[in-house]
Amino acid sequence: MEITNRIVRILPVEGGLLAADVVGRVHRLDRDLKLVRSSPVVPEAIAPNGRPVYAVTVAGEWVIGKDNSGNIFRWSLPDLDLVDVLDAAATCDPSQLMDGEEPSPTMSRGIGVWNGKVYLNNGYRQVVILDLESFQVEQIVPSFSADFALEWFCTDRSDLQAVADKAGFVHFGSLENMDFPVSVELDAGNIHRVIYDTRHHRWWATQDAGIGDNLFRGNGVMTIDDDGTRLEQLLLTRNDLEFLVFAADFTKGYAGGFDGDLYVLDNSEPGLRLERTLEGVTSHQLTDGVIGSDGDLYTLSQDGEILRFDDDLNVAARASFRRGCVWDIRAGLEDRSVLYAATDDGVAVLRVEASPLGTPSLRLLDQHSFGFGFTRRLEPAPDGYFALTWDRKVLRAGPGGEIRWVHDAATRLHTLTLSPCRTRVLVAADSLGLELDAETGAVLAEIPIAGAPVWASAYLDTGERVLATREGTIHVFDTEGRLGWQLELPNNYPKRMWVTGDSLFVTGGSGIKEISVASRTVTEHWHELLENTVDNGVLLDGVFCAIAYGGQLVAFDRETREPVGFVEDLPDFPKGITSVTGADGTPYVIVGGRGGYLNLYRLDGGPDKNALTKVRQVHLPRGRARSTVTR
Repeated sequence: MEITNRIVRILPVEGGLLAADVVGRVHRLDRDLKLVRSSPVVPEAIAPNGRPVYAVTVAGEWVIGKDNSGNIFRWSLPDLDLVDVLDAAATCDPSQLMDGEEPSPTMSRGIGVWNGKVYLNNGYRQVVILDLESFQVEQIVPSFSADFALEWFCTDRSDLQAVADKAGFVHFGSLENMDFPVSVELDAGNIHRVIYDTRHHRWWATQDAGIGDNLFRGNGVMTIDDDGTRLEQLLLTRNDLEFLVFAADFTKGYAGGFDGDLYVLDNSEPGLRLERTLEGVTSHQLTDGVIGSDGDLYTLSQDGEILRFDDDLNVAARASFRRGCVWDIRAGLEDRSVLYAATDDGVAVLRVEASPLGTPSLRLLDQHSFGFGFTRRLEPAPDGYFALTWDRKVLRAGPGGEIRWVHDAATRLHTLTLSPCRTRVLVAADSLGLELDAETGAVLAEIPIAGAPVWASAYLDTGERVLATREGTIHVFDTEGRLGWQLELPNNYPKRMWVTGDSLFVTGGSGIKEISVASRTVTEHWHELLENTVDNGVLLDGVFCAIAYGGQLVAFDRETREPVGFVEDLPDFPKGITSVTGADGTPYVIVGGRGGYLNLYRLDGGPDKNALTKVRQVHLPRGRARSTVTR
């Protein structure tokens, strides 16, 4: 049997794994990662139906889970039957809410079980305390972490518990008394793991963004004492660190995150030491990892792939799963009815066609696979496209997928942009901007930026090169490579960037910002209703449409900045967005994301109604593409 939906969390159970997926189901896998049993489909009476289960834990004979809207579930562990459901809208203390307040989507993972009680956030970020056996709600209290969702519980000590939140704090205290007098800030972002080290009697915590002088420049793991005193830090990566696990005797640890590397830590002695780094062993960004009951390491990648590693860290088993994603969508330069979609297998080519009733349809024309891992970003070329791949390649291909050149950048790549004169390509890499000749792929310039990694690139209409670092600094260089001007965007961590007229648009950690190139100032900022990072956006007919990691598509009126359209039922993370025009001139927005979906929305316009009307959903074929380079 094959896993059919993307797995978002894994947990060790006797003889294998428990896995939770993006549509609200849980699955039992054996140690060879073969599917043993799946829970039933979540009944349609539960609203909203089919939400991802990011928070899940096993306690005795029960599996406890919470979806990203706050619905709370209990399954029986032996057979995975769904036993109990607590509705998000009703599981709350209404006296603490604003009038008309609804549950907010949150991808928090925190569920704690202690002395027969279950502790977790509800959909309003209050703390719910349940009796494990009866599943009765015993208390609902305000969170000790203000308005920030709880991300991880560590209950390995009887005298002291630790809880991490999504604002970078670890709280020490007692779950039984709900008293956490000690809080320490360790990061500017998520603390995905906090673990008690029984070998050296200290706590470990992961970092996402870094802190202090390392903010958005480098992060890794930190050790702390019972009183919150920071002990040591070991920098590992320039991207989010998603998991940290230890062998049973705590002599060895394993960490991984969005750079896709697996870090092996030597914990035999008290000093923090990186033993080795494994690059290129996984197909994608790492999102979870556990030590199984057999002592082996299991990892989960963002594309849903699960691996088991043996003692020598060779891949010993791989779950059967066909992955799919639309990472980027771009219309052709000469023919905007042709769309290029960056996928987990390469590039899909589609055509926008008019139906007899006028609503556009999408027809798959071709699929191009290059063997370079998944395609992260695309840029249309005069006759084909440029692509940026997971295996650190930049390539140019013709409309039929024929490769014209490949540049091996030998560093992690994030975005790419074609110059207005169409002769140059600017690539945002980990430590520099890389400019290539559009015709040959030859290196024209390397623009180093010290400190933070370069995450986004763009060209101004003048040909000036724009590079944005993860810490939110915009650097503008002239055509000779000299720095012209800079602009600080605190806590923005830009994801994408493009130019329209005199405006530079930047998406990222704090919404979407419009920057006037002439005045070099932020003139507009859209962020209302957007949960988590804004990955991408598109501007058309005076409406700005943006997609966010919270599974949302939001339309804003450009003049008033008010939301005029809101969609919160996307099948999975949205990553790509573009616009097309129907035969009658009606504008449409196309959104694609994890799972390989392409949703088509009609943009009706008008501030007094939802401007987004869904008219079609298309799914691209899924495959088993693999990363081919091991470093």
